[in-house]
Amino acid sequence: MSSSSSSSSSSSSTPLLVLPPYEYCPEDLMESFHALQKQQQQQDEQPKEEEETETETKQTPSSPSSLSPTRSFTVAAIQLTASGLPSSSLDGFWQRAQQAVELAATQHHASLILLPELFLGPYFCQSQEACLQGLALTSDNNFVLSRMQQLAKTHRVVLPISYFERQNNVLYNSVTVIDADGSILGTYRKSHIPDGTGYQEKFYFTPGDTGFRVFTSRIFGFTIGVAICWDQWFPEAARAMALQGADVLMYPTAIGTEPQDPTIDSVGHWQRVMQGHAAANVVPVVASNRYGTEILLSNSNNNNNNNNNENNNKPTIEKQRITFYGRSFITDATGAIVKEVVSMNNDDMQQQDQQQQEEEKEDHQRYISIIASTIDPEANRAQRLAWGLFRDRRPELYGILQTKDGSDGMMHCPPANKQFWMGTRSQLTKDSPDRMVHCPPAINKLDGTPRMGTHAHLTPTKRKRKGTSFALQGNCRVCRKKTKYLCSCCQDEAVATSKETWICSTEKGRLCFSRHLQDVHGS
Repeated sequence: MSSSSSSSSSSSSTPLLVLPPYEYCPEDLMESFHALQKQQQQQDEQPKEEEETETETKQTPSSPSSLSPTRSFTVAAIQLTASGLPSSSLDGFWQRAQQAVELAATQHHASLILLPELFLGPYFCQSQEACLQGLALTSDNNFVLSRMQQLAKTHRVVLPISYFERQNNVLYNSVTVIDADGSILGTYRKSHIPDGTGYQEKFYFTPGDTGFRVFTSRIFGFTIGVAICWDQWFPEAARAMALQGADVLMYPTAIGTEPQDPTIDSVGHWQRVMQGHAAANVVPVVASNRYGTEILLSNSNNNNNNNNNENNNKPTIEKQRITFYGRSFITDATGAIVKEVVSMNNDDMQQQDQQQQEEEKEDHQRYISIIASTIDPEANRAQRLAWGLFRDRRPELYGILQTKDGSDGMMHCPPANKQFWMGTRSQLTKDSPDRMVHCPPAINKLDGTPRMGTHAHLTPTKRKRKGTSFALQGNCRVCRKKTKYLCSCCQDEAVATSKETWICSTEKGRLCFSRHLQDVHGS
């Protein structure tokens, strides 16, 4: 791969070399992972007196002037390949990523640098391998973040870092944003998890619980929105980040061929969907992808002849492969691509002397590609205001976006704790601080801030007698949709009993009612 220039705003099209595939097997990958963890632990245990004295001399104090936002800044997208690295070795991935960040900071003078999704290793989600779930790292004991924090502080750059996160018994696909002083600004967890041939991410990742967030650098002052790969196909994610004031949208990505149908070429579709996000929100977009073929090998031949020679222990059977097409790019605020890494196809490359090109290029130029562009947040903000896309929004009409199938059926607004709760009729219509809910979500308000409310926004409009109980139906004062209360136990439609306790009207209601009496009233 090549390192492309960032001097002009035109598209960068330096050709990439056709590289050999990268092969790996899960067991060897885990051995390399544990070795890398042990190496980091040994480094952490070493005395840090010399390091502390160096940081004291190099670190500049956070003065008010250093925290003021800059008028413009340079953003860089890094495209990496696993080709050329030792098989099933993670240390090579780290060395290549570190070298790429240093090049982007020193040669391209970037203040914000984006690496691809899950860059510290091959894309392991090609197949369901239980042992690879051990690659997940906790946020507080994470050698990837600790190394990147030091790198960000050394080169004074902001780094959104993609990694496999473990939180107790849950696994996430996460990005932690590191500021230019090495501090952590926050974490976003991937919201949309794909599941298909070669992209079996639902086996590894739980849908994120952070919502779509933005992060403001305390050093440079710009605000970035970060979403991960499959998130980039959903316009709601881009709009939610733009509503919160993002100056640029960042998408670390791992996308390539479709193993079930190699004839599918999604490059154009992939780029255009993000170009649309940029144009619709008047916000630049940066997408960083992998490049090259990655082959997952299987050790299944070990089960056939365990008494044979040691060669049988080596993985020789190909289980799955994906060719990542790269094509990382940067757009302006109108969606036009201003920088792009373009690779040549095999037919074109065969017409050239590939061996001569490899001899002329340095190692990092074959495997690392960097594009960079300058962003002016103030100019983009002025263009955004003048265009009126946010001024003319009608959030009160977008309630249908909260449905799965676009139906106009009954809707409910759950409390912030994500659990439906039972109470008396007066409790359901009473303003109380401990019962505040987000209804509707942030995307339904003009400025992107959540609208706080209580169940008091449910206005009773009709009562229908049902023996000793009656059903209550109303309209939500905010989203104007007809609403029915739900039982907190079984979440069926709720009715009020003679004791004014909200339970469902089905057979399960009796059990729910008895539970309520026992839990709330102690009877």
